[in-house]
Amino acid sequence: MASEEEDGQLQYDGHLLFNELCRTSEVENPNLTGVPRSIEGFLLDDVLDVFEQGNSRDPGDGFERSLVRDYSTKLPEGTQEFIDSLVALRYRDESYNTEEAEVEVGKRQNVKIPEETSVDVFWDSPNYLLVRGAEDEAEDARESIQSNFSGNASVKTVRLSFDFLLWLFYKHANNEPLSSKLETDRLANAEAKGSEDLLGKTSIVEDAPDVRDAPNFLLCLVHGKSVSMLEGDFVIQTGPEDDDEESIRVEIQPEKIQIKASKAGLRNSEKIEKMGFATQVAHEILRIYDEWDNKDPADSDKIVPPDFIAEMLKRCHEQGVDIHNESTVLRVLKQQARRRDEDLEEYDLSDALEFLSEDEEADVEEDAEEDETTVDDEDRSGAADDDDDSDEGVSV
Repeated sequence: MASEEEDGQLQYDGHLLFNELCRTSEVENPNLTGVPRSIEGFLLDDVLDVFEQGNSRDPGDGFERSLVRDYSTKLPEGTQEFIDSLVALRYRDESYNTEEAEVEVGKRQNVKIPEETSVDVFWDSPNYLLVRGAEDEAEDARESIQSNFSGNASVKTVRLSFDFLLWLFYKHANNEPLSSKLETDRLANAEAKGSEDLLGKTSIVEDAPDVRDAPNFLLCLVHGKSVSMLEGDFVIQTGPEDDDEESIRVEIQPEKIQIKASKAGLRNSEKIEKMGFATQVAHEILRIYDEWDNKDPADSDKIVPPDFIAEMLKRCHEQGVDIHNESTVLRVLKQQARRRDEDLEEYDLSDALEFLSEDEEADVEEDAEEDETTVDDEDRSGAADDDDDSDEGVSV
């Protein structure tokens, strides 16, 4: 493993992938609130297992203080303040592999070669805890924290719901910011899943100009499938001025958030900048999710309104996609209204519903088999082909 101070830069293993998203509560021990450095000292002295180098019979694993704050002066003002406010730890884990090696001239034998992996833990006590690193090691770190925090604080894994991902898309499609600090600029990739139907079980859109204009994805929403992945360029506020911002490529799935450091604004950034911006974005998404999760479905936009789904129907029609299975679409619209404790009749959807055909399901299946542009399980096109759409369109 590279030293954290190698080449005068903060170093880290692997990708900027937050595999563990957690909410903390019941932080009753006063030693776990206050100044981050003091909390770290208490954790390493009295709560967590501290890393010590081991051997092949007893590999080492445990926590140590991260050096991320030692480099935070290289960050913009807002991001620096955020990073400096976090409890920052590194979890290191040793393993030994058997390899053949020359132990003396002309003599080879099997020897144990140590390898080490590490993950980073960020906690804004008493609210959210993030673990960045490979899946297995991140899980080990989270389980160790959960076990050792017992009696001091509660740590629970958060899984972002499909409804939340749909809400993120809803905000993006309406050009609304997600919060005062985070907004979407472009969503290039998306995935939707659901029961087997004419669209298959899964539809993936890749490298679209923007998925809000990709009929393959919009069709899935109209037919009631769940948004299971979104990826695109998010803009994070990094300071007090309007132009203090960074564009970050982010992939969001229910169980993880990954920042793509090779894309958007991080290509030529130093490691501390990548880590700082990535952690700030992941934390803000988790905070927004918590705020969304606490909304009242009957008195907010927590559950996306049916007129938004109807708008997707209109967008499909505008791009030459005719939707025949009226009963399925109406069922989806009624379900959205019911989940908001509303009746569908409260909405005027006549402009959108006029685009629904009353053709029988049998005709739909026949048309779908003959039409080469119908979405299937592994359709990865970013948007419908303009030439095809201009004449005959797509029939679903």
